[in-house]
Amino acid sequence: SYRVEQHETGQQPVAGRRIIAEDDVARLFAAKTRAEPQEFVEHVLVADVRPHQTKAHGAERDFESDVAHHRCDDRVVLQTSVSAQVVREHAARVSLRRVLPIVVILLDGLADRAHEALGGRTGNEAAETPNLDALAARGSCGLLYAVGPGRAPSSEVAHWSMLGYRPDEFPGRAVFEALGRGQDVSADDVLAYAALRPAERREDGWWLTGRPDPDGDAHEARRLVERCDGIVVDGLAFSLAHVWRGEAVLRISGGADERVTDTDAFFRDRHPMLRPRGLTPEAERTARACEEWTREVLRRLRGEAFPVITLKWFGRPRAVPTFLERHGVTGTFAAESAFLRGLALSLGLEAVEARETDDPVGDLRGRVDLATRRLEA
Repeated sequence: SYRVEQHETGQQPVAGRRIIAEDDVARLFAAKTRAEPQEFVEHVLVADVRPHQTKAHGAERDFESDVAHHRCDDRVVLQTSVSAQVVREHAARVSLRRVLPIVVILLDGLADRAHEALGGRTGNEAAETPNLDALAARGSCGLLYAVGPGRAPSSEVAHWSMLGYRPDEFPGRAVFEALGRGQDVSADDVLAYAALRPAERREDGWWLTGRPDPDGDAHEARRLVERCDGIVVDGLAFSLAHVWRGEAVLRISGGADERVTDTDAFFRDRHPMLRPRGLTPEAERTARACEEWTREVLRRLRGEAFPVITLKWFGRPRAVPTFLERHGVTGTFAAESAFLRGLALSLGLEAVEARETDDPVGDLRGRVDLATRRLEA
């Protein structure tokens, strides 16, 4: 449900139905500043209008009527029809200081795995965590299933869901990787993430045995990736843009389909390179071309220390509402990972590179300082 709440001290809560004029929208936003900060709601107005809800002149939507009684406070909740265009225009101009500040500190991978040396506990279970314990005791605790119970999604899929976007809107991680490294992306091309790998030939195929060293193998890895750039298979052009340690963004032009499975087993070593498969009949041509491209790479890299290039995270850019359009607020991502910065850029959020060093405490303090400065801006 979508609610427009106006805080009016000393009045009885009233539920009604009216049309909000353009000037009223700014007043509703301004009403937020008259309440104590703890009384704010995170989402003020959501300007997400789906096609079937849009009219040719002045898109309107009904807001459900409800009267809120939280902590014995009196609030006015108006059921109304609001012009979505007016909401969007004012949402774009509203100051972030008029809504509740939100800071998300994501401890990615904190769950870890149990270790025998820790008595069957995870690192988090064995560690002394007084600050996290204090935050948990003072706040609300819950469990979020990003894609459903019993499923362990990849990091990019979990982030996408937490930001309020659907699986059918997901463009594929390779799009984020490209954007996060400053590359242009186009819906006319399919993108995949390529990785140069050492491998050994066995009777049942090629088995991956590690990764290039980011320092010692950097020059050689780049040279080998560039050797495999510009291959054309069945009218599809495969171009590689090297990023680091033999990893590259692969761009497939000429009418490719992104619904292709990975050839990278996504483990560090001792796993076989996989054959690409089309997830739909329409994607079979692209899958066969990717397989033939892999064979041509093997021919070009025969005898080298890194003889194969794996592919994963196929996708293409999709048109989705910006974070501001969907949720009524905007924000900033501070992260070292290129994929996280690309995720932010794909949704119209600002991306700030925050590098990780050998001083994790200093890194965290720096990011907290950054968040403070952004909130005060």
